[in-house]
Amino acid sequence: MEAQILVNGLLIGGVYGIAALGLGLVWGVMSVVNVAHGDMLIFFAYMTWVMVATQALNPFVSLVLLIPVGFLVGMGLYRFLVRHLIRRSEVELMSLVLFFGLGAILFGIAAYLWGSDFRSLPIALPTLRVLGVAVPGTRLAAFLIGGGLVLGLRWFFQKTYWGKAIRAVAQSRNAARGLGIDPDQVSAVSFGIALAYAGVAGALIAMISPLSPSLGVAYAGRSFAVVVLGGLGNPVGALVAGIVLGLAESLSTLWITFSLSPAVAFVLLFLVLILRPQGLFKPLRSR
Repeated sequence: MEAQILVNGLLIGGVYGIAALGLGLVWGVMSVVNVAHGDMLIFFAYMTWVMVATQALNPFVSLVLLIPVGFLVGMGLYRFLVRHLIRRSEVELMSLVLFFGLGAILFGIAAYLWGSDFRSLPIALPTLRVLGVAVPGTRLAAFLIGGGLVLGLRWFFQKTYWGKAIRAVAQSRNAARGLGIDPDQVSAVSFGIALAYAGVAGALIAMISPLSPSLGVAYAGRSFAVVVLGGLGNPVGALVAGIVLGLAESLSTLWITFSLSPAVAFVLLFLVLILRPQGLFKPLRSR
């Protein structure tokens, strides 16, 4: 029983990790607090549901399609809205207000288009049995995809020009400008990457759980907890923190009711803020 709970927590934790990456990236690079992140994840999840359930696309094909869609949406969102906030000293407060409104809009659109009833994808990969423990194929695939993309982003930050430019802008926009880096262009790319990863995370969420517009609040809370726990904008930190959160939620069901397990994210958030506010790993941006 305990082994099965641990496996379930490990697999869902990988999805939590990739779900939080976009939030941590824009917060770390631009000081933008995207409280609409959870609603964005669920909206992308519904886009996956539409492509699979109504257009008969393979869910993994829909996941690939959402990567460029998310990137373009992120670039456009930055160009039309976010870049006007970055020049202001109170960027975190203003972005909080802006994305709170955007989240309410996305929630309203999702509720209008798809209603409050739960919807599930018609996908079922075979379940594996390892040492007597059931490993759901869909969750295992989601974990492997999420973990691979998290490690891919770490390689991107360490080895590519754009990755190094993003890290430079996260440390100091003025110093990066002095090195010939355009912070505005780098921020646009960062926002595009963040929404591309949100698109992937939304597709993975649609594969492993039923969908409802109200799930955006729960995933926003988990994402904030993962970002704070793992270190702001740190990809590996996000993966590890997501796994820790997934395991904590799963193990908590042994002692509390399932309906209270989402509160574990906020308990972890409080503990980290008290004991280690910088997170378990080095953040993308020094504070």
